[in-house]
Order: sequence, then structure tokens, then C-alpha cells
Amino acid sequence: MVTKSNKSANWQRLFDEYHLLETIHRDGYADITSQQIKDLDNLEPRLLGKIDHKENLPEVFAKNELSILTISNSAYRIGPFDIFQNLPEWRIPGSEVRKLPTPSTYETLNFRKLTSEPQVINAANVSEVLETFFGEKTELTISGKHRTPEFEFKVNLVGGGVQKLTVSKAQIEIDAGYEGTNAFYILEAKNHAASNFNLRQLYYPYRTWKSRIKKPVVPIFLTYSNDVFDFFKFEFEREDDFSSAHLTKHGRFMLSHESITTKDLDNLANVDLEELRPGDTPFPQADSFERVVDLVAILLDESSMTQNELAEHYAFDPRQSDYYWNAARYLGLANSEEGVDGVTLRVATERAHNIFSLEYREKYLALAKLVFSIPGVQDLYLEWRKNGKPSEVKARQLVEISKNGRSYSESTITRRMQTVIAWTNWLICLPKT
Repeated sequence: MVTKSNKSANWQRLFDEYHLLETIHRDGYADITSQQIKDLDNLEPRLLGKIDHKENLPEVFAKNELSILTISNSAYRIGPFDIFQNLPEWRIPGSEVRKLPTPSTYETLNFRKLTSEPQVINAANVSEVLETFFGEKTELTISGKHRTPEFEFKVNLVGGGVQKLTVSKAQIEIDAGYEGTNAFYILEAKNHAASNFNLRQLYYPYRTWKSRIKKPVVPIFLTYSNDVFDFFKFEFEREDDFSSAHLTKHGRFMLSHESITTKDLDNLANVDLEELRPGDTPFPQADSFERVVDLVAILLDESSMTQNELAEHYAFDPRQSDYYWNAARYLGLANSEEGVDGVTLRVATERAHNIFSLEYREKYLALAKLVFSIPGVQDLYLEWRKNGKPSEVKARQLVEISKNGRSYSESTITRRMQTVIAWTNWLICLPKT
């Protein structure tokens, strides 16, 4: 896998070799061919050009507010294109989530452990999730690699302005396309929460099938995080305008499960639990516990990943990814091991495999038990339940008495205090799912 750090280094070399910045400043864009990329140490164009989230942008792109679009089977265009579509912030599931029955007739799908994107799509298909969101019964008719026809479009530029592009026979990959009586639905799926995505992943397939069929073509982005299917339906107001996309519908679903109650959490908060022994792992600094769950699910799917591979897949920069990986290590859900040629790999632990193979209720109660096993969290939870709000004083004390707490700077204590409050909030909200 071409990691973000490798991408950054290789793209910097390509920019230097072909004077791409100078060309962009002069012409407003620069084209580069697959052969030019290959000529530089036989680099793989497809992997270098795959940038699914804004966080994946190589350094030279991010620094100069640039992005890249495929324009043919053998060429790319680089320019200040505004191509990333923002998504609503992921929320802890509540009453807005619709619960649907888990199918009981399938043995080849483990609904308790949907860790890959194909599994997520298949689970949504064989359950009532897709039919409910689409509003009609559909059949899978398209997936995999295809070629676009020739088409023109315009795209907004960062900082203002518009640029026109022509695409011809560019390769696209469709996760799944479902056809019903009323429409054809194109799905792009991710097995983790995302704050944004590269709109090209929907726009190119949309234009391709818009030119081939009479039915309406409906682009949909799907994420699966913490057992929640989030569907985002988009519409392009003008077919030839890449930047005219807007979100028209957001649906949230979970497959039915035995619910967790407040009493379940209160019971865990009032029993003696064995304290978590994190070893040398630093106290967590990761504000979203849901992201920790996502990270472990990714490791369970991929078996092992390097630091940069995990950051690339996770749509985070390596430093952010490290925070969440260390949080998973702190809970005993992830660890590192030595791979080939001494490369350090990140893996899910046996504890993670055991917990994530449980039914929903047992899985999240087991995760809650781990959080409650952090010294001081039980007291913070009980005080929060009693007063209806978090105690920053108690959260701060929890960080200060942790291992190495005395050596933390004031800013570090504050950041880790925010983690404690966020994780306890996750416990408070868990019965609402």
C-alpha cells in the first residue's frame, strides 16, 4: 500500500521533476500522465491518485490548496479544485436511528462483526435497510471497475472561480449499484465515520450512468460506524456542475438488538472492577470513543497495518491516528508486533477479537466495562448521573493521579481531561441507542 507519507514524498518528487507548481501558477492547472508517474522509480499511478478524504492529501497538495482529478485512462489534472464534500458530524445514536430486524437465515454474514465495506453493503442489502432508505425494492446490478464516457463539467476552485474539465474513458470503481423500478442507486461505502469524502467517487459514476440509462441516477454515500448505517443521499442540481451537489436526505439505521439500559450502566458503575493496567501506554488523548471503536474494527478487518497505512485508511494524519491507536492500546484492544524486515505493525488483540464477536448488547457492555475500569471513571459517571453534568474538577483529578500525570503540562492535562469527559459522556449516552 502506498501510505500518506510515501505519497507526500513521491508527489513532492513529481512536482519537482515536472515543475508542476510553476505550471499551475501559470495556467491554473497542470496535467500529468500515468507514464510520467511510472517513469519516476516505477511508481503506481492509481495508488498515488487515490485520495478519498481531505485528510489524505499529500503535503504538497495540502500546503498549496490543490487536489487531483482523473481526466482519462492515462492522465490526471492537478489544480485548486474544491472537490471534498463535507458530511454532518457523526453523533451518538439516539431516537433518530431506525431499528430494523436482523435477518436470521444467513450463515455466511456475521452481522455482529461487519468490518469490511463489502460486508457492510451486503448486510444492508439482505436486511430491510436498503429497501427502507430507497423506498423500493432493488437488485444489485453493477459493481467493480468501469470506464466513463466523454463528458464536460465545471468545478469550483478553492478561493473562488470555476474551471471547466473534460473527462474521457477514465477508470471508475463502483462499490455497488442497485436498480429498482423508479431509480438506479449508486453506493460509495466506508466502514468508518467520515467528516468528508472525495465527491469524484459519486460524480463520475453519476455522469457515467446518467448518459446510459433513462431512470434517475441517485448518488448515495454510506458509512458504517459503531453498528450504525448512515446513508447520505445527494443530488446534483446541474448535471454538468461537479460543485452543485447538496445533501437531500440522511437516514440512520441499526439492526435490531437487545437494548442497553441505564440500570446496566449504573450496575457497572457500582461494582468493584479490576483496574485497567495499561503498562507503558500513555493516558488516552482521543476525544471520540466512537473513533476508537472504528479503529479497532479496521484492524480486525485488515489483520495488521503499519502506522501510515492505518492513518491513510482512517482518514487522519499519522499524529491523530496515533492518539486513537494509543487509546485502543490503553484499553488492551490493540498492540504492535514486528513484521517483515523489522517493520512495526499494528494489530487487534485477542481481547478485541473476543469483544467484537459478541452480540450488540454484550459487546458494548464489555467496552463500557473497560472504560469503567479506568481508575476514577466510575466516580465521575456517578457524579454526572447525580448532578446532570460532568465534573471538570473530578476529571482533572483523574488525569493528574494517572501514571505520569505529575509530569504532564497544563495543556496536556486539559486535553486528556476532555478525553475523560468525552468517554464518560459515551457511557451516559449508551442506553439511548
